[in-house]
Amino acid sequence: MRPELVGPAIPTQDSVTLSGITSVALPILGAPAGDLPALFLATEDFPIRLAYALDLRGGP
Repeated sequence: MRPELVGPAIPTQDSVTLSGITSVALPILGAPAGDLPALFLATEDFPIRLAYALDLRGGP
């Protein structure tokens, strides 16, 4: 899996539009799931959504 950049006009897989968010990327793959919110939670008023895509291209 690899992170995808998502813009304010791009709906997520569950069809939620990310209004007001320019881009989100996951910089640390393999981090424990419990640690991930702390990487992105800036304030209570800043909602975060992460989008993922399977990388099926293969290779190293």
